[in-house]
Formats: sequence, structure tokens, C-alpha cells
Amino acid sequence: MKKNSDISERISKIIDFHKLNANSFAKALKYDRSQVIYDILNSKAMPSSDFFIRLKRSEYSEISIDWILTGQGEMIKNTKENFAKEAESNYSLQKNASVMNELYANLKYFRERCEKLEKENEQLRFNNESQSKQAG
Repeated sequence: MKKNSDISERISKIIDFHKLNANSFAKALKYDRSQVIYDILNSKAMPSSDFFIRLKRSEYSEISIDWILTGQGEMIKNTKENFAKEAESNYSLQKNASVMNELYANLKYFRERCEKLEKENEQLRFNNESQSKQAG
């Protein structure tokens, strides 16, 4: 039973590491009910092969199954794929920041342009009213 509680403890560490709770972790693994996760966490059940398949197909696929089962190695596998995903994510964030900066600059330009046009429009109305008064 000690082995089961060790596995439960490591799964609890995964949940804590990712700042989740049992319900959100169950949803991330696409379980209809969170009871499966509660049973594992409370050492009432061992994780099944279905659990590990769901884990590998989830956003938490970088978690080492060996670590869950044995406690050996690191919780998060440092693979080239993980580094590539992280690099891609960082690139996307930089690209998004660049796009946001460009949008902000455009927004600023158009606000300034609208203010200028509003002032010109106001001046034209004033001139039009003045001309109407002089003609009338």
C-alpha cells in the first residue's frame, strides 16, 4: 500500500506544481467525473493505463510517467521537444507583443487623427455659421 500512497503523493505534487485542483486536473485529462482523481489522490485506487494515456494526450504530456511510478528522475522531462515547444511559445509571445505594439501605435495615430478632424469640423461649422449670419 505504501507504493500506492507514494504514487498518490507524486500525482498530488503534479497538481500543486501546475496550480490546479483535483477537479481542474480531471477536466484537463477529459474525465467526465473528478472522482477518478480523488480516488487516486486518496490512495483508494492506482492510476490505470487509461489515466496514463489521458495524461500523455493532455497538455501535461511532459510529465514523466517513470517519475510518477518510481519517483526516479525529474517530474518534468527535459526533452528537445519540450524545449522546442517552449521556444515556439516564447516566439509566439514576442510576435504577439510586436503585433500589440503595432496596434497600439495605430490606435494612437487614429485617435490623434480623429481629434484633428473633429477640430477641423468644428472650425468649418463656425465658419459656415459666420458666413450664414453675414449673408442673412
